[in-house]
Amino acid sequence: MSPRCTAVAGLLTLLSLSFSSGCNQNHLSQGQAHQRANALASSAPTTDPAAVLLQPEWIASVKAVCSAPTGWKPGPPESDGRHAAVSWGSPTNETIYGVIHFGLPLPVPLGFVHSQFISEMRKREGKADEVDEHDDPKLPGIRFEVKGGQYHMRANLMEIGSEGWVIYASTRAGHEINEAELKIAMDAREHTAPSLEAPSVQGQGPTIGAVPAH
Repeated sequence: MSPRCTAVAGLLTLLSLSFSSGCNQNHLSQGQAHQRANALASSAPTTDPAAVLLQPEWIASVKAVCSAPTGWKPGPPESDGRHAAVSWGSPTNETIYGVIHFGLPLPVPLGFVHSQFISEMRKREGKADEVDEHDDPKLPGIRFEVKGGQYHMRANLMEIGSEGWVIYASTRAGHEINEAELKIAMDAREHTAPSLEAPSVQGQGPTIGAVPAH
């Protein structure tokens, strides 16, 4: 199990024992999520040989429409019954784009989930120095950047009801960052749409292009 996923496993154990109650104002509604997933999945396949992202694809194990980078190698899928994860590694194996989906005991504030994720990452990797963390109403959710002992993660944390996602672009800690690969991974992250239901349409919308990294 990857260090990122063991952090999620530890997080779920903590949440099952103690969690906060109250209104989560950062959550994504299922209706909004399904609409976004449909829009992304319906993007027309590109014929541009220089395209950096593959045609968006629904991946049921993580309940998300994912846009994998062209030429990147998929890692082995991971699951332990409480969470599932998929990832793609760059040609240099220095950069990773991935999606982690997990269930929660009850809907909880994203701030609480985020703090526990960082705590568990620190336990698993020996360190977790947060560079940035802020709410983004456009997700809606939390964007955060954290330097762990093994990975430097730039992630979006999102929640629909009692299910959550960490969608990330990571580089290896202590290694020189390949900026071109990181840009591709962050584009893929921004072209990922979680949803509790599979999209109902495909292949009829505009071609997906790159977006500015946040």
